[in-house]
Amino acid sequence: MWSSFFQKNWRECKLREPAVASVIERCESELSVTLPLPLLQLLRESDGIIGPDGEFLIFPVEQIINCNVDMWLNQEYEGIYLPFESLLFFGSDEADNLFAYPILGDRPDKSKIFRWRRDTDSRMFYANGLEQFFYMQWKCYEQNNHQLWDQTVSCKEFDDFRSFQPSVSEVDFSPDDFSPDASPGMSG
Repeated sequence: MWSSFFQKNWRECKLREPAVASVIERCESELSVTLPLPLLQLLRESDGIIGPDGEFLIFPVEQIINCNVDMWLNQEYEGIYLPFESLLFFGSDEADNLFAYPILGDRPDKSKIFRWRRDTDSRMFYANGLEQFFYMQWKCYEQNNHQLWDQTVSCKEFDDFRSFQPSVSEVDFSPDDFSPDASPGMSG
């Protein structure tokens, strides 16, 4: 499913070998969370997604474990940043900002993705699901503007948004509204 999505929409990305099931299980066990189904399905096809510039758009499972353990338990962050235990980090961007699912109880919310900005400690709503996340990352790359979504634009303003979305049609992970400003952000 995801390999056909990237083949159709963003061929510059590189998929890796599928994640090993035992490593995925260890990730869920060590982090005490159930991975959101879209992320789990992606990791079963590719242990991380490498973007066109060589960065990981989606971390490999081992890096997901290490990143979350560091963000949740690093005592050096106390007093500098708000606690991170309510976020499940899974990727980053070129500015070292991190992307995460909010954790509700023991389950991350599969339909919401937040961006944590290292420079301001803000935790802002970013995308409705992985498909929209990938579209937004692709649009930044295409426009050569990595701060595109810091402006007051929504996905609906771009004619190519709907054509980017339908290729992941086997499962609908996203709500009907695809506007990044549809949900209130959590700010820190």
